[in-house]
Amino acid sequence: MTGNWYQDGEHVNSVAIADRGFSYGDGLFETIAVRNGEPRLWDAHVARLQLACRRLAIQEPEVDTLLSQIQGALATDSHNDGDALVKIIVTRGSSARGYAVARNMDPTILIGVFDHHRPPTKNYTQGIHTRICHSRLATQPQTAGMKLLGRVDQVLARMEWNDPQIAEGIMLDQQGALICGTMSNVFMVKDKRILTPEIVNCGVSGIMRGHILELLRIRRRIVEVAEFNFETLASAGEMFICNSQFGIWPVARCGQKRFSAWPTTRDVMGYLRESGVLEGPP
Repeated sequence: MTGNWYQDGEHVNSVAIADRGFSYGDGLFETIAVRNGEPRLWDAHVARLQLACRRLAIQEPEVDTLLSQIQGALATDSHNDGDALVKIIVTRGSSARGYAVARNMDPTILIGVFDHHRPPTKNYTQGIHTRICHSRLATQPQTAGMKLLGRVDQVLARMEWNDPQIAEGIMLDQQGALICGTMSNVFMVKDKRILTPEIVNCGVSGIMRGHILELLRIRRRIVEVAEFNFETLASAGEMFICNSQFGIWPVARCGQKRFSAWPTTRDVMGYLRESGVLEGPP
């Protein structure tokens, strides 16, 4: 799944050795689902990208130009038949060696286009198996919620298993608080309340997570965004995970904890369907 990469509208297959994204992971990224030729939840992705640029003091890309470049890349990759995965990488740019940052650096902006691979139908109908990872997320409130290039925490966590029956690993922070999956956000249901961990010290504020929270607010569902631990998960009646690519997957098992019915999860999947954002079977 190497995809094709573009910079300033031109196909590229390398990055400058002096680029700070390569040297220090000094940058950010967004991964966007493209359906029927349109970037899904575009405004939310742009808002998070802009916020990350501001937090890192990286010059923000011009939004109209960025969208035009994405559309050009998608047109070039015409084999994707309207459905694709687009990854935007923004780095601070190239510089001399050292951590010091020069003023008014020109950022590097790369756009990758990848084929869309549909997940198995059973992930939506039968639920998935997950595990609790031993690797913990590092704490950094200044960049919590953002999608930064440095993903070693997630890489180490994903290295913990090679069982194809396990679709995702759930990660805790250094204090043992439940945060998110390696590639997803987590929701639980307990006593008719929908719970999701707060993202204040680490983890990613997922675009699909934000979309789901807004749909729940509109429908006046009881939602708690707070600090939770594994004991909360162990006593929950339902669990599901989400991300911008696959939407929602019910969780059938997390470690030794099993879930056999997902009435609230099915409600939320219905809300996504009504909003025009749904992956998997109807």
